[in-house]
Amino acid sequence: MYVNYWIELLKSEGVNMGLDINLKSYFKKDISYVLFNVLLVIFGISVILRLFYGPFCGIIPYWIELVPKLEVFLGGISVLLILGVLITEYILK
Repeated sequence: MYVNYWIELLKSEGVNMGLDINLKSYFKKDISYVLFNVLLVIFGISVILRLFYGPFCGIIPYWIELVPKLEVFLGGISVLLILGVLITEYILK
């Protein structure tokens, strides 16, 4: 959904990266596609948190304690999302 939007936006700007990805075609069910998109967003958030962990430690005092707790929480959600994708794709018919 979001990947296709950005690819179409880049193509409309004249940028052709040679990527004609239809991510939805890899999933049998729509709910697993949505869960995978949420997983990508969670992964992006965790990468952003990790990138800004070092620079913001001196600026925000509670950042040292907050980021590891958030990463554990996001990791748990990621595991549940991966299990959700696997269950909806392979177990549910």
